[in-house]
Amino acid sequence: DLTIRPARFAVYIEALKMRPATQATAIAACKSLDVLMGFLVGKASDNLRTRFGRRKPFIAICFPVAIVSMVLFCSPALFFSGREKLEDKPCAALTGGDCQQLRTCMVREFNITAASPSGILADPTEELGTTYTDQVGLVIYFAIFYFFIYAFGWTGTGIPWDALGMELTDDSKARSTLFGMRTAFQMVGYALPIGIQMGLNSSLASNVPMQYSILSVIFGCWGLLAMANLLFCVGERKLAVSAATKERTDEAQVPFVPSARRVMANPAYRSYLMMRAPLALCTLLPSNLLHFYAKFVMGRENSVALVTMSSAIYLVASILSVVPLAYLSRRVGKHRVLIGILIATTLAFFAGLATPPAAMAKMTPFLLVLMAVAGIGGASGFMLPDHMLADVIDYDELLTGARREGMYTVVETNLIQLVEIVGGVAPLLFMEAIGYQQNGGCTCGCGVDCGAAVGMPYARWICPGDVGLTCDGQLTSDLLFGDLSRAAPCNVQSDEVLWVVRVFFCGLPAVLALLPVFPLLFGTRITPQVHSQILRELEKRSSDPNHRCRDPISGRPIILPKNLEVALTREHFSAAEIRLAGRLAGEKLAFNGHAPDGEEATSATSAPVISALARIVAAQLAICLLLGCAVVVAMATAGNNQVAALGCLLLAVIFVFTTWHCLRLRRVASKPIEPDTSR
Repeated sequence: DLTIRPARFAVYIEALKMRPATQATAIAACKSLDVLMGFLVGKASDNLRTRFGRRKPFIAICFPVAIVSMVLFCSPALFFSGREKLEDKPCAALTGGDCQQLRTCMVREFNITAASPSGILADPTEELGTTYTDQVGLVIYFAIFYFFIYAFGWTGTGIPWDALGMELTDDSKARSTLFGMRTAFQMVGYALPIGIQMGLNSSLASNVPMQYSILSVIFGCWGLLAMANLLFCVGERKLAVSAATKERTDEAQVPFVPSARRVMANPAYRSYLMMRAPLALCTLLPSNLLHFYAKFVMGRENSVALVTMSSAIYLVASILSVVPLAYLSRRVGKHRVLIGILIATTLAFFAGLATPPAAMAKMTPFLLVLMAVAGIGGASGFMLPDHMLADVIDYDELLTGARREGMYTVVETNLIQLVEIVGGVAPLLFMEAIGYQQNGGCTCGCGVDCGAAVGMPYARWICPGDVGLTCDGQLTSDLLFGDLSRAAPCNVQSDEVLWVVRVFFCGLPAVLALLPVFPLLFGTRITPQVHSQILRELEKRSSDPNHRCRDPISGRPIILPKNLEVALTREHFSAAEIRLAGRLAGEKLAFNGHAPDGEEATSATSAPVISALARIVAAQLAICLLLGCAVVVAMATAGNNQVAALGCLLLAVIFVFTTWHCLRLRRVASKPIEPDTSR
């Protein structure tokens, strides 16, 4: 994240002049395609049985592809140059030498006077030409490797990796320690790109694309070493299933739709998702907007230096908060700790929103305080929800007799993917709609090397009507002509753009931090006491397969689902759909809404009812296809990047529902309906 997200802004938008709305469309399309893959990986990971385990084979195959894709994604400047057949401009050979001789050359060649400190360079579009970067090729390059990063990294590697952590231990205190250590090591891993970028920025401040190319290679090597450590040093949990429950807990025979329905039937998990979605977006927005905020709201020509410092503060605050968070979560509970952090985050970011840009530009320590608060919130967002999810998975095992770490992880991951589409796309669309200009409308400067861009290595910036000429072109070099204290135009945007950046950086996170408080307070919670009861019931069932467990949350006896063909067919449909099918078939079904067995399931899957269900699902599938076609036509005819990006968001949702209905239609078409005679 500390390499890929900044590169999207600093390299693609600012240096290579990709339009923000175009990038937003590519992001939405890539992540939309990745949504379905997550479900497939989660189900396959749960069902896989190899001598290497269920999770490690996915990590070993997918992670190297993600690493290579990351390196190529962060190095587009190697393939897409700013200009074709670039020739150095006059006086370029004198750069870094005798400054007085260079100054004399500039006055002579560019007709510089006291009244015209930029001379004939005042209109760089006319005198120097525009950049010739292949924007179509750049967008295709961006989309391919961005998709590979998420498909093989976040999905192919991240889902099995998260699931592996969930199943390492059942003990609540051990989980607090485990996820605390994992968060600490994750934050230490974040220190690598931050520390390296500090060094790179000190020597390559005027060439930000090269910084990210070097950083991605080093970080990729570090990632491969971490993968080797996990594969050879971390053991997977052995699946132990008693003979009496093997038939009904063999999840490999449960189709995807019933498995997903069982996951979503877990009330604790629904409360968890209501908390997790706004929390993910709250954590995402400040990191996505930090570069925009540092460069334009704080007005920093060397914005990478401020971003790196802010990231370092974020990291230090995260690492230092891990031990207190683990201690407090054991003493007062995970939910109370998270609620306190969320309220503090809301207050801090509302204060940031209320501070005007002119005042904020002089208050760098306040920005660092905001990043420290965000760092503590980020550590809690990494650490506490995973602990909660592990408890939810134990509760699901009690309810269904099976462990589905992969399915639970993939539902959460895909939810966060959809949230990230919104968080990554919406700010870009809003900014371009109200007049955002890449690099402040300048050809180069503020981290874009003018020597590489236009053949003028002595220029700090080249903007319409203003060219900043120095002896060596470095960001810290003194100007030679005009007002020597003037600010770089490449970090200036309109007030409307600044308002959008401030709202997405401070305002929305402040609001979003409040939303998880409600499910944490009023939703279904698994307290330490409830979790202890869950583990005791599981232990009793393991020692005595005939033991009838009791739900510690509802107090009702638990009836494990039997993975019979009739019952599984029924679980492909909702209660409302079955009741409607019964009316269409002329049968009155006494359906109670739970996964049925025996006569109730048989009546719900009789031939007339199945035929009616097929018509109902086919109608829903047709609606999805029509909506998809309508969205595609709108995207094609609008010729607008904003419409295209929003269309990709809608297509992602439509694609998920289309696949869902196809699986259900296939079930009723391929499975013969036979009465259940097992009872």
